[in-house]
Amino acid sequence: SGQAFSDSLIQALTGQDYSIDFKMSFTDFTLSDSYSLADSQVDMHLENGLLSFSGSLVDGIFDTASGYLELDIDENNLFGFKAKGYIKEEMDLLVTDLRFPLPLMNQFMDVPTFSFTDGLIEGDVLITGPLSNPSLYGMAYCQSYEMTLFYLPDQTITVKNVALSINDHSLLVSRTPLAGYSEADGRYFFGDVSVDIILQGLGVETFDVSININDATPVDFWLPVILDGGGEVEIRGDVSGYIDFAVNAGKPKLTTDITASSMLIDFRLDEELPSWCYDKTQGPPAMDITLTTGHDVEFYYPEKDSPFINFTLAENRTARFIFEDGVIRTDGAMALKTGQVYYFRNDFIIKEGSVDLSERNLFGTESTLPVVLNLRAEITDYDSDGNKVIISMMLQNATLDNITPRFSSTPAKSENEILSMLGQSVLASGALDRTLSLSSLARFAATARETLTRVGVLESNKNYSITGIVRSSLGLDIFSARSNILANVIVDALPGEITGRADVSMLARYLDRTSLFAGKYIGNDWFVKVRLMLKADSNVRLSKNVGHFLAKDLILDTEISLDWDTPMGTLSVFTQPQELSVFDILDTIGFSVTRQIQY
Repeated sequence: SGQAFSDSLIQALTGQDYSIDFKMSFTDFTLSDSYSLADSQVDMHLENGLLSFSGSLVDGIFDTASGYLELDIDENNLFGFKAKGYIKEEMDLLVTDLRFPLPLMNQFMDVPTFSFTDGLIEGDVLITGPLSNPSLYGMAYCQSYEMTLFYLPDQTITVKNVALSINDHSLLVSRTPLAGYSEADGRYFFGDVSVDIILQGLGVETFDVSININDATPVDFWLPVILDGGGEVEIRGDVSGYIDFAVNAGKPKLTTDITASSMLIDFRLDEELPSWCYDKTQGPPAMDITLTTGHDVEFYYPEKDSPFINFTLAENRTARFIFEDGVIRTDGAMALKTGQVYYFRNDFIIKEGSVDLSERNLFGTESTLPVVLNLRAEITDYDSDGNKVIISMMLQNATLDNITPRFSSTPAKSENEILSMLGQSVLASGALDRTLSLSSLARFAATARETLTRVGVLESNKNYSITGIVRSSLGLDIFSARSNILANVIVDALPGEITGRADVSMLARYLDRTSLFAGKYIGNDWFVKVRLMLKADSNVRLSKNVGHFLAKDLILDTEISLDWDTPMGTLSVFTQPQELSVFDILDTIGFSVTRQIQY
């Protein structure tokens, strides 16, 4: 009763013998991740400094004078153990029959990029030392645990037969084999993992998970980066090698030394990121990424749906990316295997080139990716007499925010003649002409729409998703298709006319400058490429000099090449037939040897 409790309390305060009985109830006790404590009641009895307690989930005694404790927490609780020893300023406590669910560790680590999803630790631990910062000694075991990483989406890592060594403030899981499964594509992967946890006081000071993925079973790796100023970078592909995720003093860091294949690098995120990625108080995780290229590592700028430039990197090249405080620093150089540069509605095919990752800022701010380009790209066109002209575009020390090309041709022509063939002069003269026609304005607007689409001002047609499906269905390593049908239809539908358009058929007008590019690895060292391009022929008398497709005024330009990577360089066998016949293919065959020196 209330009177008996108050009398006992007065006796305790006055130093007399006393005895107090009371109850404690726990209801609606929940943690995040759906963990909850069953409703329970504990009967407590305090007599002359000795506290005893018992209930459905906990039993024990505690001597307030000596600090002696005996405690038994039922395993049906959130966690269970037995403890016996002393708890005062200096601890000396033996914990036995420990059963601790690993997902509870997530409650003590504010690390949304990593979590345990299953697992139970069992073992014995001796706790000694100051109450504020005790030391732990013992061994624990886990039959199996599962964990996930934000950077390995839709993939679960499983580790079995784990031994946990506990020494002072360190909890160490030595390197143990792992297996994993991807819910997205059903792939399995294998490797090994180690875990190192450093305790400080009653919290976790350092948490480090180190993973090695076997080369034969890569994982799907996703690295989204939010830059200061709103910029975005996305890296996604299959990787193998070393992946380390650590949290030190509350600051996360991702470190890798990986080999990548089937990887895409671009500057727009398609998927919505969780809110913590935009948390300015904590900031994004620091990163130190060492990446070695394998097959099919592609780069798109400004984004994959409508790039100005895209290229595939050569194999066995290494680069390093360091991201700290919203700033990216890079190191290394990579050779280009192939790719495309889109310039005034023309797709130039990259023949050779390199990417130099130097300390330069992409957009003129400290928050962007430094990329310096040196390359040579080609396109085939025809002069007014029907002669084939190979137009070369050169970029020298160009950056993604300042692409200023130079042009040459075979046979040699002036730059004005080359630009006229490419169609640039039509826009330039029309834009400056005071008597600008509606058709010329439509051409300018259609080209402007494509430009706005490519820089993300207008919504793109998501053509990368379509080409990705085609590439996967045909088993290709590289595939891209581009069409200017929309721009051609807009121009054709408006009154007035542009010089030369009335001289070609409707089919030729609509399919003008449609291009297709495909590539496939054959083994480790061989690579075959096919390029097709359609171009409207405004002069029918050219038909005897060039190959045509579907109509006499629609030129089909074809190039097929086979590259062989050798220690001495790349040997290429190519052909540019006017028609897809055996005789024409053999009649236009050629050879080249390329060796790139980087310094």
